[in-house]
Amino acid sequence: MQLNMAKNALRNMPPRLPANTMQLFLDNNSIEAIPENYFNVIPKVAFLRLNHNKLSDAGLPSKGFDVSSILDLQLSHNQLTNFPRINANLQHLHLDHNKIKNVNISVICPTTLRAEQDAFIHGPQLSYLRLDGNEIKPPIPIDIVTCFKLLQAFII
Repeated sequence: MQLNMAKNALRNMPPRLPANTMQLFLDNNSIEAIPENYFNVIPKVAFLRLNHNKLSDAGLPSKGFDVSSILDLQLSHNQLTNFPRINANLQHLHLDHNKIKNVNISVICPTTLRAEQDAFIHGPQLSYLRLDGNEIKPPIPIDIVTCFKLLQAFII
């Protein structure tokens, strides 16, 4: 099920969503915070768009977006200064036009990589990362390529 609640002047995350929600579009609202364990009620959500809101680091759940079903996460045009926690299954991450100043690989790499072959088989699935429009200064850590071996597009 796709639920599009974009451009509704929402200030909070909508309550009581259908459990079979797979796509949730909340772009262009005024959402400042996501409640802890919010995604437990929508365990199948794969596409989550929260672009053009008022989300800050303090408004994100402590576990971030570490929900295994989320494949595409869009948080562009918010007030984030750090990378949120993500899951290893995430394929597309949009963090452009926030206030991020540096890339801390120990925070953004969702798994501890034990061995080269294990990293390839069970490592993060991220293939698209967008960071343009932030305050990031070079150099970008080379570890980002080590962590995200499937990365095909990295826009900065």
